[in-house]
Amino acid sequence: MKGKGGCILFLILIGCSILPVCSNFIHSPLYRNSRDLNDHTILSEVAFSTYIGGSMDDTIDCIVVDDSNNTYIAGRTFSQNIPSGGNLRFEYSACSDYYVMKLNSSRGIEYLTYIGGSGYEGSPDLNPIGACSIDVDDLGRVYMTGTTGSSDFPLVHPWQDEQNDISDCFALRLSSDGGSFQYSTFIGGWGLDFGTTIKVDTSYNAYICGWTRSEDFPTMNSIDRSLSGNSDLFLLKLDHNGQLVFSTYVGGSGSETAQGTSSLFLDEARNSYIIGSTTSPDLRITNNAIEYNAPTRDIFFWKVSPNGGFLSGSYFGSIDSDEVGGICVDDLGYIYLTGSTTGTITLNHSIGSNPSAFVAKFTNTGNLLHTTGFGGSGIDYPLGLFVDNDHCVFVTGYTYSPNFPLEDSIDGIYDGLGDCFILKLSSGGDQLLFSSYLGGSAEDIGFTVTATPYHNIMLGGAVNSLDFEIINPLNSTNEDLTGFIIEIEDEWEDIPLTTSTTTTTSTTSPPSSSITTTTLPSDLTDELNSVFLLNSILLAGLGSELIVLFLMVRHIVRNRRLSYS
Repeated sequence: MKGKGGCILFLILIGCSILPVCSNFIHSPLYRNSRDLNDHTILSEVAFSTYIGGSMDDTIDCIVVDDSNNTYIAGRTFSQNIPSGGNLRFEYSACSDYYVMKLNSSRGIEYLTYIGGSGYEGSPDLNPIGACSIDVDDLGRVYMTGTTGSSDFPLVHPWQDEQNDISDCFALRLSSDGGSFQYSTFIGGWGLDFGTTIKVDTSYNAYICGWTRSEDFPTMNSIDRSLSGNSDLFLLKLDHNGQLVFSTYVGGSGSETAQGTSSLFLDEARNSYIIGSTTSPDLRITNNAIEYNAPTRDIFFWKVSPNGGFLSGSYFGSIDSDEVGGICVDDLGYIYLTGSTTGTITLNHSIGSNPSAFVAKFTNTGNLLHTTGFGGSGIDYPLGLFVDNDHCVFVTGYTYSPNFPLEDSIDGIYDGLGDCFILKLSSGGDQLLFSSYLGGSAEDIGFTVTATPYHNIMLGGAVNSLDFEIINPLNSTNEDLTGFIIEIEDEWEDIPLTTSTTTTTSTTSPPSSSITTTTLPSDLTDELNSVFLLNSILLAGLGSELIVLFLMVRHIVRNRRLSYS
């Protein structure tokens, strides 16, 4: 979420004269005015947590938070009775369905809609295969992809109107109230097709990544028009009406797969970044990029232009098997990926006793900058990845490590059957800023992580635990496997400012003025493009003196707050 530039006009009273002063500022909606920010500690206070689900199995696969702090949730369900707050749009169909839920900024339910036909949509379990993905445009319309086994899946203005096999990818867009489909289409061939991630640009084009075993998967304006091995990734683009712009296979002579909802990222220039696992030694990569390194399975990523052209690519991994987690790109163009390995990779930074999970950072052209390993004595699987405006890295997933590295944790106890985790790394990857288990007495998993406009962290997944901690819940009961969502408050560190007063004398009216100035700490003077929040200003002319009282200025930079009164 980026701040918006603007201009503010101050009227300064000097004697009997009014002097207008125009000052540029950058505004970002980081605060709710009702919050007491002085009590915050780094990611250690839970603002909201709840189960999402009904009497059968349910998951949360994907969460998106818009600029107005509305939260959109999507997942898989067998439950006909997910609480809807009386705002149910489409009813449960059969077998398993996907669902979309919108929460308002107060975390009340705006709507719930089921999505599916008479067959199976995904499968609600702890496996990320079959998960759905959503994104939201500036009009509040939800875009969705996933996998359907329903020949009667609801279609509206489709460019592919028939299901070709027992499992096809699909894409759709909902109206802003969740009550109608604006378009909906099958995507696939005569093989298995899985949609994993969807992103939307500012012109309402949708980009979809997934993987396929179909030799006749629909292609257009392609980098690669044929299935090269057992399975390939695919990347496609739909225009604002849901019609195909380009579609391409991405693969080599082996097998390529993707999992989770972080296998695609879209930057502001509309370049697509896709990530997957591969057994192909002959994938297209950039000159001087990391080469294939495994007889079993490596990770790879590609950067693709807005019109579907190849820009760059690289392998990454050990000589043993590597599993992909997700990919993200920051506002400077640096590429981050996460995954896990059964082998050994060269680490610049190591966190924990026996790290098997990692975050790697690359330049925008695909050159490796550094790798941070993290984990404990068990197996650790990262699935969700997010990078904030300060370039800190957030990862969620699940761990079987009783000694997973913790820092300022909410839950410091591993419960023995596998727990969800959430961690925060510095941009340089050398500092663990926050890390915690999240779970109860049974198996729990994190699928997705993102941030709110107030820099709180929002994550979701699925829990088998009946004793998962809930706060201000929408649903306080868990029948079996159930989705969960948790919002964790971020840190604000008070840093005092120093002030000084100078007096100037003039032979003209007014004869003198008193001006109070503020000095920023030396380590912040090079960050003048950071976000400034001006809470209140008192400007008054008293006789011949100009008095400017800044009651409180907050300078937000890398989770620090500057204040004075």
